[in-house]
Amino acid sequence: MSSPPAQHIDGTLKGGLMIKRGSSAYTPRQAVLWLLSIEFPHAVSEEDIAHGRFPTTLENLTLINRLFLVTVPFENTMMH
Repeated sequence: MSSPPAQHIDGTLKGGLMIKRGSSAYTPRQAVLWLLSIEFPHAVSEEDIAHGRFPTTLENLTLINRLFLVTVPFENTMMH
């Protein structure tokens, strides 16, 4: 796995828009395991998640959405 790009780590997107940070219902371990399950291509540790070092970028958001859609079948009702 390669490291994610470091630009825009503060959540600032193009045009000055922001990705708002908030608390999570999931533990850092659960977040990392989920990223692994969708085959997120960049190395992410529990410490990165816990300390807010995961880059909140439009590129990562787009990639995570795409990976989720191709990993989890759209009509997979067993997840709910």
